[in-house]
Amino acid sequence: MFSNLCCFQASDKNKALCPNWDLCNFIVETAIGEDNGKLAFYGLEYMARWIVKGERQRPSMFLSVDEGLLLSAILTAGRTYNSELLGASWAVLDRSLRKKKAPNPESYLGKIYALASLGSLQKAFSTLNEYELAYGDAGQEAEELFCPFTSLHPLVVACSKKGFETLDNVYLSLSNKIFNCT
Repeated sequence: MFSNLCCFQASDKNKALCPNWDLCNFIVETAIGEDNGKLAFYGLEYMARWIVKGERQRPSMFLSVDEGLLLSAILTAGRTYNSELLGASWAVLDRSLRKKKAPNPESYLGKIYALASLGSLQKAFSTLNEYELAYGDAGQEAEELFCPFTSLHPLVVACSKKGFETLDNVYLSLSNKIFNCT
């Protein structure tokens, strides 16, 4: 039923169309349930249009997407190796939170998992740095949030896929970024 929407969106004439907010949510939920990254991306694109349209209105109408739905989209991006869906999910999450709060730890971990599964280890470590800045002072809870055996296990596995070669590349890239040696 919804596979036709992907073809529908591709036409230039149809790009100006935008389903209502509830239908956008339904499209994204259904697409995620079917691991259809392309359709989920289009649904998120429509939601982003609604968010921007609401912000430009006078008086402004601030729409937000449920973070749980976006986390599901992020995890779907990791499972389906879809970097476009990951980028759209994170962008909509940032726009929905409006810089008033940090994404939940689960969202950061989902993004780290997705980036690790895509092989983007530098971006995964950059996200880990953002995550640490947001939640590093969580005390006892921080030990769980940053544990390489549980929450960060997908990143550890991704780093060890090619053995020391991968770790050396990540270390070199991080040290270049930290010390501006590029």
